[in-house]
Amino acid sequence: MRFARSIVATFAAAALTGALAAPAAALAGQPPAARGTVIVFTLEGDPLKFIQDPHGGCNDLPALSHLVLNLTDRRLTLYFDPLCIFPVPFIGDVRPGYGGHPLSPAGGFRVG
Repeated sequence: MRFARSIVATFAAAALTGALAAPAAALAGQPPAARGTVIVFTLEGDPLKFIQDPHGGCNDLPALSHLVLNLTDRRLTLYFDPLCIFPVPFIGDVRPGYGGHPLSPAGGFRVG
């Protein structure tokens, strides 16, 4: 009986370890999230959009985004598309404390 309990305890510990390690392995390919806020201006009369602590993957911008303000601790790369495939050349790298123009009616940004 003791042997059976120790086998069950061993398998339970292994399953718990695997369950806890799976999310960390899934996020290993992404850069870490930025700390701070990205503020997006679209059109006059529309409220500002605040993106708090954006994640390391591709972040969608609202439709018709006109200006992106980077108040995070990391650089942002602006993209023409919401899948973050085609970066905006020259002005698409936004340093912390600066702003940039997405140049697309439906774009995205990536942290890092």
